[in-house]
Amino acid sequence: MKPDYKAFMKLRNAKPHAVSEGWHFAPHCDLRVLHRPTNCTYCAMPEFQDLHTFRIEHGINYTGEATAKWPCPAEQDRSLALINRWSGNLAKPEGCTCGYFVDMDNPCGIHRDNK
Repeated sequence: MKPDYKAFMKLRNAKPHAVSEGWHFAPHCDLRVLHRPTNCTYCAMPEFQDLHTFRIEHGINYTGEATAKWPCPAEQDRSLALINRWSGNLAKPEGCTCGYFVDMDNPCGIHRDNK
């Protein structure tokens, strides 16, 4: 399947915020951030399945990966290190005891080891 460039640009140019009027429409603060479901419990939530389907169908990378044809939209404008400086964009792997925002002064063992 040929990637839909217009759909990719629409996703790439989306404004980075995750909550609008109490409805979550992206798993992270920057709505362009989407981790592979096996790497992040937030991104694995069923309500975000359409986002995964869209990325897979159009050959768009997950955040922090470089296996598909198109880059992750969040990584178009800045590095992964800069994206991850905002704790609301960090992947929350299975076993993480941090809340939604990771306290980098007192992180769980998983995030402390990946600093």
